[in-house]
Amino acid sequence: MGLSMGISLTNGALSLFHDAVRMERLVVVGLKMAELGNQNLREDVLGVPLAAKKLFRSMGIDHTSFDINGKDGALPIDLSVPLGRPELVESFDMVTNFGTMEHVTRQYQGWLNVHSLAKVGGLFLHILPETGTWPGYCEYRYGEDFFPALAACCDYEILKLSRCGVDGDRKCFAAMMRKKGSAFPSESEFFSKVRIDGQATPVSGPLTARRLAGMSAALLDDLYASRGAGSIPQGDSRGTGIPLAGSFLTRPLARAGSLLWQGKVFYPATSTLINKVLGIRLFVARVYVGESWFDGKPAIIVDYQGTSWLCGPIRDEIREVSPGLYLGMAYLRTAARKRVLHFVLDLTPGESPPRFSRRALGILSSILVIAGTLGLLFPAQMTFTTAAAPFHQFHIVAGFLGGLIALFGRNGHTRAFHLAFGLASLYQAVASHSGLFPATYFRWTRADDVVHIVLGVALIALAALGGGFLKRRQAKLRRRQADQNGI
Repeated sequence: MGLSMGISLTNGALSLFHDAVRMERLVVVGLKMAELGNQNLREDVLGVPLAAKKLFRSMGIDHTSFDINGKDGALPIDLSVPLGRPELVESFDMVTNFGTMEHVTRQYQGWLNVHSLAKVGGLFLHILPETGTWPGYCEYRYGEDFFPALAACCDYEILKLSRCGVDGDRKCFAAMMRKKGSAFPSESEFFSKVRIDGQATPVSGPLTARRLAGMSAALLDDLYASRGAGSIPQGDSRGTGIPLAGSFLTRPLARAGSLLWQGKVFYPATSTLINKVLGIRLFVARVYVGESWFDGKPAIIVDYQGTSWLCGPIRDEIREVSPGLYLGMAYLRTAARKRVLHFVLDLTPGESPPRFSRRALGILSSILVIAGTLGLLFPAQMTFTTAAAPFHQFHIVAGFLGGLIALFGRNGHTRAFHLAFGLASLYQAVASHSGLFPATYFRWTRADDVVHIVLGVALIALAALGGGFLKRRQAKLRRRQADQNGI
């Protein structure tokens, strides 16, 4: 591409900025400016590479940048969800959008956020890709009627409107002023007046888990935003993960994930649920209606804090998008509240999800053993070094996980798996001691050999004890459920 709009400021962007300052006779010193994206100046603009923040601050501008990546001093804010920062609302004299809004997945929420940042009398400076140009660059593009329609819809005054082309790709330039303190229009009103190329058509017709799994992330977000929390589910659900929603990898990854996670079982009497993992029930969570991390509205929250040490950093939320069908989002408890994936819970009548079969157990355990054995037998070909010593122990970890998987699945060959993993650990210890592997790879001592043997035996014992504990816990949960159902 001739101009990298999303990652740099070009002469056109700076020209639009200076035109707006001149037209409105703005005093730049102390000007409060919100920049969408943590932009950099292209080297050919001033002759040297420079962060835009440094340029604007050198002019005396009170500069704040917003970028989901949080780099270069930007606030880590996702424009496709509500701002959630009251101190930012109507607090800026100027909002610049030089190659950012075309990447925001939820266009309505993004433009609402842009609107809310500016004071009454504040300026908006936009550069956007035109419809039919910039192939492969972004998800959304804008026709020449976009800015006039946006201005009419939101009570903006257009100060400047122009177009330019570079190597067949065209951009729209606009400078606008927020004249009134009127509220942003509703989503239906907004899209009835403003056309955005690439905007998903609203979802209509019956919804199924399979249909949801085939939707893009933007369409899933729009569907989720359009629904209320719904009623808290009761009983067993069939779960489907939707990783990388809308990509060609979604369905293969979802099928692979179904081997590990099959859904959730809800217990309304105790306001809890438990996940179905590897064919057994693990990881309890509290269930309640609370504030969504996606848009701040009510949602059914699945909270693992205080109930599961392993899943404590995870927070799920779901909404009922159709009777008995729930769309969910999984988040990590980080400062940026990073969303990991979408998922579906289906409680409509249908076939129960398949159990974790013995064949699947055998295949997965075999993969783990083979991966560990490769690390054991071919260190030279895999360019192992002493600096990567922790990775040399991967086959032990693989053996431990494989043993747990076999035990969880009630596989009849559990003892054989455990024996194989134990022998693998002993073999590596003996092989290293007898010199089968060059000393440059391992450099182990007799004491290390003893530790290795003890570690292998300990892991096998831990797998057996852990499996027994979890089976007893599962039986206890079944008895509790039976008592609640009056059986």
